[in-house]
Amino acid sequence: EKSKERQGQQLVIATVSISTTLINNQDSAVQGYVGLEIKDETSREPIILKQRDSITLFPKESRIHNWTNLTLPRAIQLWWPHTMGEPKLYVVRVQFTAKAKTTKEQSNEQDVISDVDEWRAGIRTISTSIDKKIGGRVFSVNNQRIFIQ
Repeated sequence: EKSKERQGQQLVIATVSISTTLINNQDSAVQGYVGLEIKDETSREPIILKQRDSITLFPKESRIHNWTNLTLPRAIQLWWPHTMGEPKLYVVRVQFTAKAKTTKEQSNEQDVISDVDEWRAGIRTISTSIDKKIGGRVFSVNNQRIFIQ
């Protein structure tokens, strides 16, 4: 497919990393699954569904869970500063589902969604370097130099 004229509308294959903090406030261990979903903000079409990373959280435990180097399965639009293109956003949703505690008496219990967090995010690359020619620091967004006042 042809690239569009504006930088913000060029489609690229992206690799992302996302972190979330999982907290068990209970006095007993919790077993469950943590899932990740990224959707296009406009169409709400899923871009990636990363489900069922099995987790056991011990009593009062707080832990960072990472999804690293996830290559999105289709091309997406990058986020750009408003002066350089479209600030394209995606909806990121993280969900923890507690595994049902099954006993002989309660064998038909169902898994329960324990917590859901959802936010909007832009996908972009930001970098900085020292340019000896100008004697200062250079900032780039998506490999394009930007001017910061």
